[in-house]
Amino acid sequence: MFRYKTTCIGGTFDYVHSGHRLIFTLIALITDKFIKVGVSADTLLTSHEKCYAGYIERAGEVLKFLKSLNPHVNVEIYELDNPIGLCGSSTDIDACILTRESEAGGILINEKRAANGLSPLKMIFVDQVVADVEEDGTLIYSNKRSVDNIRDYVLKKAE
Repeated sequence: MFRYKTTCIGGTFDYVHSGHRLIFTLIALITDKFIKVGVSADTLLTSHEKCYAGYIERAGEVLKFLKSLNPHVNVEIYELDNPIGLCGSSTDIDACILTRESEAGGILINEKRAANGLSPLKMIFVDQVVADVEEDGTLIYSNKRSVDNIRDYVLKKAE
């Protein structure tokens, strides 16, 4: 626990669902002092269907959940307007939390850090969670699908 002084994570974070809670719990457990969270700017989202809540609401939900896990850690929320954010130039970040789906973003971050003469960040991957259950009882694992299921549910309920 509390292995890294400063960690980072980035994402849209619409609907704080079980996959987000898993990632946030891990980051709260391994971070000693500072968590830097890039929350996608509204302008970065290419589709209105991607997210129902605006940046301020999403950032507030992330902050509230992280502080409930570890009230002693400093959480810095910033508006993420590109895939790299602060990670490409910050000298005080030790590790980046990712899903396998966002691994390419981690590679871009470390390439940018190398171009800036910085050492690479430790990439920590969070495993997938159960997203759905097939009619035959087969479990479907995913980091992405769970939020898609929530969006589908909200759209159907609105009809």
